[in-house]
Amino acid sequence: MSGIAPIILAFSPDGKQLASGSDSYYVNLWKVPSELKDLPRGQTPKQLTPELLPKDQNNSNLPTDNFWITSLAFAKNNKLASGSYDGCIQIWDLLNVDEPSDKPIILKHHEERVNSLAFSDDGEQLVSVSNDNNDKKLLIWTIPTDQLVDKLKARLYRDLTDEEKQEYLE
Repeated sequence: MSGIAPIILAFSPDGKQLASGSDSYYVNLWKVPSELKDLPRGQTPKQLTPELLPKDQNNSNLPTDNFWITSLAFAKNNKLASGSYDGCIQIWDLLNVDEPSDKPIILKHHEERVNSLAFSDDGEQLVSVSNDNNDKKLLIWTIPTDQLVDKLKARLYRDLTDEEKQEYLE
């Protein structure tokens, strides 16, 4: 690895990818060779660019220009979550990460940096921990999926409004 030193690292469940986060704003995604000793020098990682939220859309009391990646977690269903210093969590679908229209799911409820993340075994839930207002807060999130959206549409007998999509899915 070259460039800015990572603050946090996480291997994918299959061991073929390594994610690194730092104070550089990006989540770097590295391909891991079958033998770690064969790690090519100067490999350029895939950079995932988190969405920066305007201050009025962020629950954090922290400045939005202080965007360190503070936690990472992979799920077995090809999802990668990153937590940041500004209290936001962003989740990428790694199968579609090269699609220009594919943006991360944004979860915004913490007021301080996200200290730790962990996915459930099936990847449907995510746990996050933060020291919001000096009080440790653990949150359990249900990760939106296409199946969940389809279930909501069936129950509502309509498509979700833009406001509902923004509130529940972004």
